Amino acid sequence: MKTGAQLYLDHFRGKFEVGEMTEEGLNKMVAEGMLEEAEKRYIMTGKKEALEN
Repeated sequence: MKTGAQLYLDHFRGKFEVGEMTEEGLNKMVAEGMLEEAEKRYIMTGKKEALEN
């Protein structure tokens, strides 16, 4: 079962995949403290390894 954090990131991953969210939007979320850089990389790549670095 996925955690709330995983569901949150997967929600934005889905939006990024269909073009509803841009890299600029993700950068803004990082700057505002809503996401960490590793979470942004996960959203953009879908690779869980991005969260481990």
